[in-house]
Amino acid sequence: MTDWTREMEEEAIAWLIRQRDPSFDDWETFEAWLAADAAHARAYAETAAADRDLDELLSGVSWPAEAEPDFDEPVVPSRRRWLGGALAASVALAVAAGSWLAWPSRDLYSVQTAAGERRTVVLADTKLELNGETRIELDRKDQRFARMEQGQALFTVRHDPAHPFRLETADATLVDAGTTFEVTTGGGALDLAVSEGMVVVDPGKAGIDVPAGQRFTLAKGQRTGRLSAVRPADVGAWRSGQLFYDGAPLSRVAADLQRNLGVPVSVNDAAATRPFRGVVRLDGGVEPTMARLGVLLGAPVRRSGKGWVIAGP
Repeated sequence: MTDWTREMEEEAIAWLIRQRDPSFDDWETFEAWLAADAAHARAYAETAAADRDLDELLSGVSWPAEAEPDFDEPVVPSRRRWLGGALAASVALAVAAGSWLAWPSRDLYSVQTAAGERRTVVLADTKLELNGETRIELDRKDQRFARMEQGQALFTVRHDPAHPFRLETADATLVDAGTTFEVTTGGGALDLAVSEGMVVVDPGKAGIDVPAGQRFTLAKGQRTGRLSAVRPADVGAWRSGQLFYDGAPLSRVAADLQRNLGVPVSVNDAAATRPFRGVVRLDGGVEPTMARLGVLLGAPVRRSGKGWVIAGP
C-alpha cells in the first residue's frame, strides 16, 4: 500500500516531464519538493521506475518529430538490398566479429581512459569524445578507422563517400556516412544511440533502419536487437554532467556512475534488473550524486569500502 496521494503522484509525473526539457534547470526547487515529504521521494521513485508506456506518462507533451517513433517490441532483422545511394545517406552496422582479419594490415595504437577520466581525440574528419573506462584502437595509416574494445564514446563524423569511417567492436562493425552517434560496448552487449543522421543495423546480414532519435540495443548473447526512442539532446549528455534514463536496469546505472565518477559502484542482485527512469546529476562530486540517487530510488545507496553499493528496494 502506498503512502502518497494521487496529487503527489501527479506532481511526480509532472517533474519527470519537466526534466525531459533540455532547458530544465530548476533542480533546487525539485530537490526541495523531494525533501519536503518522504512520500514525495517514494512517489517519484515509484513513478520513475515503473515500466509503463511512455505515451501514458508523457501524454499531451509535444516532442520534436524525430523523437516521436517509439518501438518497444523486439526487432527481428529482415533481408536488405544495399544500394549505392542508401550507403551515402546512412551508417551500416553489421555484426562481423573478427571480420577485420580480412582487411589489410594496420598500424594500431591504443587510447584509453580510466574511470572518471574523459578525453577528446580529433582525427582527420572525425571527433571522438571518450568517457571513462574506455579503450579504443586507432590506425596510424588510416584515420578513418577505429576499433572500440570497451567503454562509451560519442562520434561526430564528416561523410566521405570515397573513404567512409569504420568503427569495429567485438560484436559489430559501423560504416559511417556522416552522423553523430554514441556507442557503449562491453561484456558482449552493444548500445547505439543516434542524434543525427541514420544508422542501418545489420546483424546477420539483414537491415534495420535506426534514424536520429532512436536507440538500438543488443543484449549479451542475443542476435535480436531492440529499438526504442531517445531524445537527440540526451545522446552524449554525460559530457554536461547529466545521465538520462528511461527504463534502464540499475546495473546499467551503476556502470555509468562508475565510468563517470571514477569510484567502484555496484548493485546487489535483488536490484540489478530494476528499471529506472529519471535524471542523475553528477555535479558536486561523488557523495552528493549518490545521495541524490538514493532519494530518486527511494532505496538505500551505501558506501562500501572505497566504493558504493545500490541496495534493493
